[in-house]
Amino acid sequence: MRNQLVEGASVKKPGRPSTIKDPLDVYVGRRLRRRRLALGISQSSLGESVGVSFQQVQKYESGANRAVVRRLYDFARTLNVSPGYFFEGYGESMRCAMPFAEPQKPGAPDLPHSAEETLVLVRAYRNVQSAPLRQEILRMLLGLEGM
Repeated sequence: MRNQLVEGASVKKPGRPSTIKDPLDVYVGRRLRRRRLALGISQSSLGESVGVSFQQVQKYESGANRAVVRRLYDFARTLNVSPGYFFEGYGESMRCAMPFAEPQKPGAPDLPHSAEETLVLVRAYRNVQSAPLRQEILRMLLGLEGM
């Protein structure tokens, strides 16, 4: 009997308990969550747009379930990114002491703020309707850089 890969199912590897999440699935899930939050889209809305439940989106984002290629393609189209977005930086992050950390550009400082804080800031900035006001906010933030 052949093994069948069911969409959303985690693949159990020989000798590994099924509770261990695959590092790539976790990484892809975190990229999915980051992009969804940056755009201000709920798990329900994202799931509805690609034909899955919000619970399934939660499982993808946590790395509990593996998203098949077709589903990643659908997510990419909905979130306006290339499918490769979900894998960007994965090789670099595996060389770090923290394998799931976002890759850091050479010379970039280790910032004390969280990714969630950054997403909130980006979302708020994107919601400013006035282009001149957005430009002024950007100038102000750039002026504060390094303080």
